[in-house]
Amino acid sequence: MIKNRLLDYFKELRSSDFNVIGVPQTISEARKLFKTDPFEFEKWACGAVGAEGMFHPPGARGADGGIDGVIRFPHAPELLSDDDKFSLSNAIVQVKGGRVSPDSVRALSQSVEESGAKCGVFICFQKYMGTVENNRKKGKVKDVQGDFNYIQGLSVEQIVGGKKPDLPGFRQAA
Repeated sequence: MIKNRLLDYFKELRSSDFNVIGVPQTISEARKLFKTDPFEFEKWACGAVGAEGMFHPPGARGADGGIDGVIRFPHAPELLSDDDKFSLSNAIVQVKGGRVSPDSVRALSQSVEESGAKCGVFICFQKYMGTVENNRKKGKVKDVQGDFNYIQGLSVEQIVGGKKPDLPGFRQAA
């Protein structure tokens, strides 16, 4: 979070200009963080994809209702006139550092529906991405920028490589 704030405030800085000590930069460091402290791993993964506003106090242990973080994004399902404004929507983030069950993937869809969010992002290690893909709800979120997966899978390996969720308002022009 601090790194993101520095980059937002000091526009001349690039992410490669500095390192944050203790933040995983490699897959092995991410695995080590998960083994050492799963809750810090969860916070790291959420922060790495721009999620904030966790529904439980940072460091709190206990049930989180399947919501580890929230990404806010602008959403415009249709072209807006000059007088219209886009709405802010949410993507629910769920992080699993260990084994991923089909039920945990389905639970994300339920959390998205119950919370009123537009979509969800499931983060786990690459070896479990097949479980995510096979069990995620396959719907789409319509936006003027295109269609976006209702439930997206994002691997820790992709996050370490700099990939972010594909959400309205964040999609890069081709």
